[in-house]
Amino acid sequence: MISKRLKWMIEEKQLVDDYQNGNRRQRSTMDNIILLEHEVVSAFQNNEYVVAVFLDICKFYDRISKISVLEKFIEKNVGGPMYKYVENFLSDPQISVKLQGTKSEHRVLQNGIRQGSSLSGDLSNVATCDIGKYIPGDVMHSMFVDDLIIFMRHKDLDVIQTQIQRTLDNIVVWSKKNGMTFAPEKTSGITFTRKRFNPPTRLEFQNHDVKFQNKVRWLGMHLDNKWKWEAHIAQAKTRSLKAMNIMKILGNKKKGLRRQVLMKIYNAYVRPIIDYGSLFYASASQVWLYKLNVVHNSALRMITGAFRTSPLSDNISYQITPSLSDNRFLLLQQVSVKNYSPVYNSNNNL
Repeated sequence: MISKRLKWMIEEKQLVDDYQNGNRRQRSTMDNIILLEHEVVSAFQNNEYVVAVFLDICKFYDRISKISVLEKFIEKNVGGPMYKYVENFLSDPQISVKLQGTKSEHRVLQNGIRQGSSLSGDLSNVATCDIGKYIPGDVMHSMFVDDLIIFMRHKDLDVIQTQIQRTLDNIVVWSKKNGMTFAPEKTSGITFTRKRFNPPTRLEFQNHDVKFQNKVRWLGMHLDNKWKWEAHIAQAKTRSLKAMNIMKILGNKKKGLRRQVLMKIYNAYVRPIIDYGSLFYASASQVWLYKLNVVHNSALRMITGAFRTSPLSDNISYQITPSLSDNRFLLLQQVSVKNYSPVYNSNNNL
């Protein structure tokens, strides 16, 4: 009950960043990727660059300043029983260490939020609600809990570099004010462009050079600077084939499981790997999409008990489960309907 009330109050009092999609109702990692995809595709159409920098807050829940969270509640005029409950929830968390049967004394933690509680995610969103004030208007950003991305689209790469560097400096100021630190080894950058010549970009963050790569992994998606999704499809194929090994063991022809059970195993372990991000990699070439169709058809043959070389007609396969192309279209419809939901408030452009 308190968690629901706190969620409503955070949304009502705007105690969460507009581009924070973690720990929020009807939000997911897909919302972050939709926002980035819109900028990248628009840049390709206008012959522009998109420079993105990926940041990760180090030990996020352990470094959240309790005083900073309470101050943000006061700034939004949140008081009464809810404020007292949150203050009591954040007060005096204690830890102890047990080594070789000996237990140490309890120590009070000065910072941090208890992990595992239903309130932890909401309070972590409050801790990062003011980060948008430190980011210039022409630089976009999005967050999923502690994963932050900043990116900008422009024709002149020097303009992008200047603005992104300014944003990184402002984020350092914000992190010091809120008692947080970013992991420099997890900071990476990428320049999205379809141009043949990709000039190098130099940025600094916390006295470290930002490593720019042609491929990065972000929120479970493998992105490349050409936005062709070849790396992600290759990884999805490898992981799905590995997950199908359990079906090979349980689908023994003599003592194997029934078709219905194998179908449930496929939908639980293999299909989610293929479907994750399919809304975006649907724009990849048919040659690469066919690689996933091979995996899908191979699993259906295993479920039905057909020979590996036997053709699988579309009518038979669709009676078992929708094809990958039809499922991608279904996911697109679901996202479109969600954007028009009255309880959904997002800045994404679909």
